[in-house]
Amino acid sequence: MGNPEFREHMKYAPEHLYCATIAPTLLSRFSGDNIGNIDKSIWRKPSMHATVLIGYLPQHRALEGYRLFHQYMCELLAPLIVAGRNGVDMVCADSLVRRVYPILAAYIADHPEQCLIACCRENLCPKCCVARDQRGGTMRWPMRILEAASQGASPKDLPHADIFHSLMPDILYQLHESVFKDHIMSWATACTEGGKLEVDCHFKAMPKHPELRHFKKGISLVSQWTGTKYKNMEKVFLSVLSGRVEEAVIQAVHAVLDFIYYAHFKVHSDDLLKQLEDAWNTFHSIRMAMWLQCQKAAQHQNDYIRWAPAQDQIAKSQEDEDFDNGKSDSEPKDKQSPQASHKAPSQAEEKEQLANGFKIVKKPAYVRAKVSELVKDFGAVDFTCCLEDRLCQLAGPSSYRRTGDMSFIIENSSVAIYTQFKVKLPHIPQVSLILKTTMDTIHAHSAQAATLGESPGLAFSEFANVRVIFKLSKAICYTAGISLDHATLPLVYVEWFTSFNTYNRVNGLYTLSRSTRQHRRFASIIPITDIIRSYHLIPVWGTSMDRTWTSDTVVELCKKFYFNPYLHYHDFVEFQYLVDRDEL
Repeated sequence: MGNPEFREHMKYAPEHLYCATIAPTLLSRFSGDNIGNIDKSIWRKPSMHATVLIGYLPQHRALEGYRLFHQYMCELLAPLIVAGRNGVDMVCADSLVRRVYPILAAYIADHPEQCLIACCRENLCPKCCVARDQRGGTMRWPMRILEAASQGASPKDLPHADIFHSLMPDILYQLHESVFKDHIMSWATACTEGGKLEVDCHFKAMPKHPELRHFKKGISLVSQWTGTKYKNMEKVFLSVLSGRVEEAVIQAVHAVLDFIYYAHFKVHSDDLLKQLEDAWNTFHSIRMAMWLQCQKAAQHQNDYIRWAPAQDQIAKSQEDEDFDNGKSDSEPKDKQSPQASHKAPSQAEEKEQLANGFKIVKKPAYVRAKVSELVKDFGAVDFTCCLEDRLCQLAGPSSYRRTGDMSFIIENSSVAIYTQFKVKLPHIPQVSLILKTTMDTIHAHSAQAATLGESPGLAFSEFANVRVIFKLSKAICYTAGISLDHATLPLVYVEWFTSFNTYNRVNGLYTLSRSTRQHRRFASIIPITDIIRSYHLIPVWGTSMDRTWTSDTVVELCKKFYFNPYLHYHDFVEFQYLVDRDEL
């Protein structure tokens, strides 16, 4: 707390959310001990040393081991008893001395350890007194009281501590692993016509995206699951099932996915908590044949958020992704990425590019690529015609040099080709409370698509398939009679999709298809600044999937697509949470 490096990342004034602000101590079997007033972006980084290891606990699954656990916890937490009641003078990061009252605010553990702390059996709920055979009922059971665990439980003497309120959910094990992977995935796969084989075929043919892990062998052969794999599987699982299972199964999977994504939000409102509860009730009304203990923990999620609003800080798992930085092990590695060896732009160039909303490497992948080669290598079949139209727009109808040889000149000219660029995503409080730059990578690839418009959302978005990212040569600018300044701003050759055609009320997904003009794909060339983000399209598989589809060809061969709102949390907020379904 007294580390000067944390001076700009400490909170001293109260902030009203759902409860009063305290100086919370967060206990975790993964991360140790830390002061909750330090910004999450700081204490979640091990290199900043904002988290302190305070002790090692025995792990012996026997009665003696459980007693040792409680005894050791009493000794570890004993200093908090006096400090929490009388306060302690501490030197803070700004060099001022303040009286701090550290209390036990949150205990992060998996379900077996929560039951150990609550002194109850593992087939019971550590939060409330519901009976084992009455979980999932409509009756509300009273919360466990501290006196019920007063014999030997360590938190009984801690001031302002209610251990049953302090037991925080473990999103990885209780939602991603237990509810979705172990329960929903197994149940939905068994309900699918064709079973595991059909589901694996859909995963193999799934279009690729830089922020999506591709299961090239399907999911049935995955021997070791991790938190990252759970989340990447969830991003496309709903669309994988669409058309192959009954509507009730689709609605249950849709409800659970919405519940998980709402639980990951950084800030919550009463309206959002209502949607979270509605999503859970929808799933529970469909899937009541088996009531798991993890589902009972998920049922308390609304209470968790109201008791401890900073769920993104507290309910963390050891394998949780850093969503703020957009890092995941599904990003292309150097050996797979042709742009990995490119020279990155300088800091001054980065600032200038970010001011324009995009960032691109300084050196192109192909310095002098013939325009005639773009048709074969990039599928830009109408590049010459589109470039003529773009040059006419830049020069103006009156000053554009129209010559009969313009098409010939363009086809025999060369342009600088880039393979990817990044755009700056807008700041959304539900995704990140930190005002920092979040980038989205867009590749020039047949399966890569982008959103264009003035701002995100249904009313402003247009959708296109990015084919070529390039810069004009000075020779083309001179021939067309336009300023040489146009050679500095990258252009993008795109093939357009239609706007959202329909909204499927069963799976909650929008559909779109290729836009055509005179039975040809509608294409054009636009400035790079018109693109605001990437997105992910998933084929409408139909009742029987075409076995010739692969992840590289499916976007070319399929005629109708689902828009995937689960790729980014930005997408989920704008295309699921903020959309009024009654107006659709």
